[in-house]
Amino acid sequence: MALVRAGRLFDVQRWIAEGKPTVPPEPYWFSPLRVAIETGFHSMVEILLKAGIDQDEKNTLLNRVVWNSDLNLIQLLVDHDADIHAVDFPSVCSTGNPEVIRFFLDRGMDAVTGNPFAHALKHPKRPFIGIYLRYREKIPELNHQVNLALRHHAREGNLKWVSLLLWAGADPHVRLPEIDSDPDPDFDSTALEEAVRSGHEKVINKIGIDPQIADLGRLLVEACLNAQLGLIERLLNLGAPPNGTGDREPMDCLLGAFAWRIQSTLGLPSGADLNAIFTAILSLADRGGRWNPTRSSLNRFRRDLYTLDASWIERIAREFHGHQVCSPELVASLMRTPKMKQILGLRHAGCLAQFAKPPGSQPPKVGGSDSGGGSPRKA
Repeated sequence: MALVRAGRLFDVQRWIAEGKPTVPPEPYWFSPLRVAIETGFHSMVEILLKAGIDQDEKNTLLNRVVWNSDLNLIQLLVDHDADIHAVDFPSVCSTGNPEVIRFFLDRGMDAVTGNPFAHALKHPKRPFIGIYLRYREKIPELNHQVNLALRHHAREGNLKWVSLLLWAGADPHVRLPEIDSDPDPDFDSTALEEAVRSGHEKVINKIGIDPQIADLGRLLVEACLNAQLGLIERLLNLGAPPNGTGDREPMDCLLGAFAWRIQSTLGLPSGADLNAIFTAILSLADRGGRWNPTRSSLNRFRRDLYTLDASWIERIAREFHGHQVCSPELVASLMRTPKMKQILGLRHAGCLAQFAKPPGSQPPKVGGSDSGGGSPRKA
């Protein structure tokens, strides 16, 4: 061991020629070969490999030299029968060394099972783009993994890598699961949908919204869930169906976002924020969006309204009726509880019976401003 550490190559050769052991008895933490690899002495490593070493030790040392990104020692160990499959592809990619990555891929490393390239692209390095472009025809499954990585970075809002992956040919419109998940039609989504869900406007603009390709109905639902008001208007202008195309309705999602902002656990909500979302609700209704809640959804929304003051609640009832957000019967049901009548009091309760009239009828004017909706109240 001391001879190896001192770099005395000829003395080590003489030691081997005399038949002395080069591997200590197990278990051991260090061996002459491990010391030689630590020092990076290529010739010393070579003569110790020729002296003989078991397969498990070769494979262990191959992982170590991959970690150090030492291509010369990697080549030497593989030439002496270290198994390239003892190293996983993400470890190879973590070197960021394109020569090392190419060395393993050219020798048949598995870059497909378990989506290892997609995992590597979650923490990307620029050489990965060149690797993909070089091997995408030889290993066509890499296309799928690049699409998975694009979906991941779109959700994270990583504009740089979204841009690079789009440039390399990744498809933002293919529906995919999480990298580690199996496909599921109920939960799979596109990179564009992930960007919309997370509210990353720059990523959305980079991908672009093509009404001929994108599922505008699903995008509208995602935008409504997070009350992305400008995007909601943009999608409606592009022709998004105001009532969506799947199980979730845009109006229900937008009302959920409105209710979330008035929950008492969040403290007093911003009047400007509530007004902006409420305006979007009415705009969606004017485009044909309707609220068709289940009984539990209706009750939950009513409970959220209890945290508002009487002027706001009356404004909601009046505007829901006037803009046909939902049926008059639902408006009446929303208001028809003892607690709601208590909050509204005598001043605001007089017109509530009018809200069950057919759409188009106008409830009488009431006290309280309808410009700002009053101030939120504490629960």
